[in-house]
Amino acid sequence: MHNDQETGVRARTKATGREDDVIRIAGMNGVRAVACLAVFGVHWQQLTEFGPSWGRIDFGQLLKNGNVGVAVFMMLSGFLLTSGLYARGERNFRASPLAGFWRRRVRRIVPTYLVCLLPLFFLKNNVLSPKSWADLALHVTFTHNFFAETLYSISPPFWALAPIVQFYALFALVVITLRRLNRLSPGYLCLAFAVLAVLAQAAVYQLSRVEPLSGISGDWFGSEAACLHHSLASHLPIFTLGVLAAAIHHRSPHVASFASDGVLTASCLGGLAALSSHDIAQLGFESGRYGFPLIPLGVMAILILIPRSRLTAPLLESAALQRIGELSYSIYLFHLPVLKAVRSAFERAGFSVIDFPLVFGLSSSLLTLAVCVVFHRSMHKTKKQQ
Repeated sequence: MHNDQETGVRARTKATGREDDVIRIAGMNGVRAVACLAVFGVHWQQLTEFGPSWGRIDFGQLLKNGNVGVAVFMMLSGFLLTSGLYARGERNFRASPLAGFWRRRVRRIVPTYLVCLLPLFFLKNNVLSPKSWADLALHVTFTHNFFAETLYSISPPFWALAPIVQFYALFALVVITLRRLNRLSPGYLCLAFAVLAVLAQAAVYQLSRVEPLSGISGDWFGSEAACLHHSLASHLPIFTLGVLAAAIHHRSPHVASFASDGVLTASCLGGLAALSSHDIAQLGFESGRYGFPLIPLGVMAILILIPRSRLTAPLLESAALQRIGELSYSIYLFHLPVLKAVRSAFERAGFSVIDFPLVFGLSSSLLTLAVCVVFHRSMHKTKKQQ
C-alpha cells in the first residue's frame, strides 16, 4: 500500500516533468485533522472553562495542552517539504528542487488567510489609524510575530503562520545554498538543519536569560519575552525534527506491521497521560517549546510509524478524518472567530457558554465546518472558471 502510493507519486513526477514539493503519505491528512481538533479544543476550553477530572486525568489540562497541535503542523511542514525532495528520487535530488516552490506556497496559504484576515481587520481596527494599517502590513507579510503588540492583535491563531512561512523561506534558502555549493543531498540537508536548530536553541536559551534593560522592550529578552518564544528560532528544532523524520521515513523499509500499531498506541497513551497531568512547559527544556524535546520527539516517532502501521493508518484515512484534514488549514483560521460569534449569540439569547459547554462546542464546530466547506467549494468553482 505505502510503496505503491509513493511509487505512483514518483511516476507522475517523471511523466509530467512537474516537480512537486509535497507528496501524499498515508495517514498524514488524519494527523492534520487531529491537530486542528486539538487546537479547537484549546480555545473552546478557554471560553467555557471546561475542566472535569477523572482520577489523575485532568481533562481541562489536556485541552489546554492541545496547543501541541501547532507543533504537529510545524513538524508536518518540515516532514512533507523534505519528503517532496525524496519523492523525486536520488538521481534527481539535486535538479531544480524548488521549481514552483513559492507559487504553490502562495496558492495554498494566502487566499484563505486573506479571506479570514481582512474582515477581522476591518471589524477590529480604526481604518483611519496608520498604526492599524502597519499592523495589517505586518500580518500580510507574515512578520507580525516580530512585535508583541501585533502578535495576537487580529486573531491569536494567526501568530503560528508567521514562523511557518518564515520556515518556508529558510528551507528554500538552505536548499539553494547547498545546491550552489554542490552539496545538496539528504545527508547535508539534515546536517544543515540540525546545526541551525542547535544554534537557534542556544541563542533562544541565552536571550531568555537576559533581563531587558530599563527603557528597552522585553519582547525579545527575558523568560517572558513573547516575541522570542513565538519566533522561528524558538520553533526551528521542531521544524528540524520534521526534516529528520522525512529522512528516516524515506530511508527505512515501508513494511506495515502490527508492531508499529503497538508502539503507536503506547506512545499516544503515554503522551496523553503526560499532557493530562502536567503543564506542557514542565515536560521539556527551560526554553523549549511544546515540551521540547520529549513531546516533539514523540510526535516525530508517530509520524514515522503511522505509514508503517496496519490499523492506525487506515483509521486516519477514514472519510471523516480525511475531510477534516483537507479543511484543517481553514478550520485553524476560522474556528476562533466562529467560536466568539456563537458565544455572542448565546449571550444575546440569555445563555452562558460556561453552563452549556457541550452544546456550545457542538454548534461552534458544526458552524466552523460549514463555513470551511462553503469557502472551499467557492474556491474550487473559482479555479474551474479560471
